[in-house]
Amino acid sequence: MEALILIGGVGSRVKSIENEKPKCLINVSNKPFIYWIILYLLQNGIDKIIFCLSINQSIINHKIESYNFKNIEMKYSRESKPLGTGGAIINAINKITNDLKINSNLIYL
Repeated sequence: MEALILIGGVGSRVKSIENEKPKCLINVSNKPFIYWIILYLLQNGIDKIIFCLSINQSIINHKIESYNFKNIEMKYSRESKPLGTGGAIINAINKITNDLKINSNLIYL
C-alpha cells in the first residue's frame, strides 16, 4: 500500500513558532514531525511513500534519507515552482497507484 505526502508548502501558519525549518522538520518529542508520520505509515502497512516536494527540497530530502527506514520504497515528486495541493497531486499522478493522501502537518491516530 502507498501514501502520498504533500510536503512542499511554505509553512506560513507556523512561522511564528519556527521560522528556520520547514514545518515537516519541526521537532515533536525530539524528532522531526515527518519522522513520526513515516513511522506511523510503516506500522500500518504502508510500503511505498511518494513525497511531493516544492520548497526546501534538498533539506527535506536529505533529512528523510538520513532515517534509513527499512522495508519501504520512497519516491519523490519534485516541483520546479510551488503548484499548490492540486498541482502537487497532478504533478505526482504518474507515481500514484493507490488512494491514500496525507499532508505533512497532519496525523490521525
